[in-house]
Amino acid sequence: MKLASGPALSAPEIGRERLWMLAGLVLASALVMVACLSRDPCHQAREHCRQAARLSVSQADLFKKEQLYRKALELCPKLAEAHYELAIVLERQGRYPGAVVHYQEAIRLQPKEAQAYFALANLLARTNRPREAAEMYEAGLQRKPEDKPARRRLADVKEMGRGSLIKAEVIERSIGPLARGVGGQVSLTLGEKLIPFDFNRYDIRPDARPQLDELGKALKNIYGGSRDIVIAGAGPQFYEIAGHTDVRGTDAYNLWLSRKRAEAVVDYLRRHFALPRERLIAKGYGKRRRLCTTGPDEGCHALNRRVEIIRLAPGSQVAQRGSGSPAEGGLESSVHLEAGFFFLRPEGEEVAVLQEDSRLRSGRDKYFIFFRPRQDCYVYVLQEDSRGKLDLLFPKAGESAKVLAGRDYWLPGFGRAFTLDEVKGEEKLYLLASAHPLDTTLAGLSPAQQVRSAVSAYRTRALQIVRPEGAPDAVPAAQVTGSPQASQKLTPLLEQLSGEGAWVRVVAFRHE
Repeated sequence: MKLASGPALSAPEIGRERLWMLAGLVLASALVMVACLSRDPCHQAREHCRQAARLSVSQADLFKKEQLYRKALELCPKLAEAHYELAIVLERQGRYPGAVVHYQEAIRLQPKEAQAYFALANLLARTNRPREAAEMYEAGLQRKPEDKPARRRLADVKEMGRGSLIKAEVIERSIGPLARGVGGQVSLTLGEKLIPFDFNRYDIRPDARPQLDELGKALKNIYGGSRDIVIAGAGPQFYEIAGHTDVRGTDAYNLWLSRKRAEAVVDYLRRHFALPRERLIAKGYGKRRRLCTTGPDEGCHALNRRVEIIRLAPGSQVAQRGSGSPAEGGLESSVHLEAGFFFLRPEGEEVAVLQEDSRLRSGRDKYFIFFRPRQDCYVYVLQEDSRGKLDLLFPKAGESAKVLAGRDYWLPGFGRAFTLDEVKGEEKLYLLASAHPLDTTLAGLSPAQQVRSAVSAYRTRALQIVRPEGAPDAVPAAQVTGSPQASQKLTPLLEQLSGEGAWVRVVAFRHE
């Protein structure tokens, strides 16, 4: 029997068929590879890093960057680039101990790369740790010996480590127009041995003048005697004079004291060197940007007490209006609020201001929060107990955090109050005010956890807290329990809170 068959394929047709088969195999392989990569945690982590790299360096975007890098490290803990970039974000936010940890991890993971060595050296030099900085510069130069700026910086930090004063020429090279830092961070820390202050005072002491004179000479040279300097056509140069304290004392008091010390330094430089007052911006950070967090010993306290000279972005509008920091990449709105944190004892007839020495009892003492924004903004209020339990007090679930200028806000509501559970220890209340809403799109975190993460990011921001002089610490309870209009009776107890972009007011008290 003869089997039937179709027409025979020609040679060109056979070639085309083979090409189609080959193309199908290539496509199938590519799809398999894409599927595998999409399931590869480190591939996903690098995608988070690419998303973060596309964001700006505004405070809002820095917060998003941090979340993306942390998510990347959850997926791929050994991703050196994520550690390195996260360290830069933390450094920009003034969270120096955390930045050091992630730079060190990037070095451990990629010990042959010089980049992280130089970045860590730059941070250590900026924060008055010249000997450690020199070690990092030397380690980086072993890997990249042709880096001339790093070699010059090594010479400067060695000189800083030898002398009792930091000379004007070293200061000028450290913060002048030609100085460069990782992520645009250019600053120099002058510790309390160089610019000392008496306990709880802000007067300039005679033994602080030698170092201030060196600083004045450097700034005079930078300004070239013309009261102005232009860098690459970008506009005039600004410097922030930042004051810092140790952890002892309340947040509000330390913010005030550090700002007064920064203002005293600015006044000295202006009077003795005729430097333009509008180009030197005094800010107080109190205990918010600690260099040392290892313990309560005096050595740690001494490291935290310091004055920092920070070069702001040339011609920045932020700097021109007397605000901002090197972490900002553009103009940020001022955020102003009147606010108060109060408590009422069952046996008392007064509403008192909640302070760090206040002692509240479970189920008996009542407390409430009041605030009045001076412009539309966004507010989040979070409570954290001694075990780390978080309660988002404002906004309520499903509601917006946007608040309106001039409106009174009572938490938990007018005529109502919070009481404490049985978990004793220190309680903290965080009021976070922001010109922009928080990005709560990152999966895996509850709204309370998102706000707590934002608190960590924005808690290092400078904040001015002002209460009317001679204001009482309490008012009769009857004055504030009648009608919502009775909020005017609270006015003498309210704090005037103001800062740029986003900031956090922290109130702690004892739960007994």
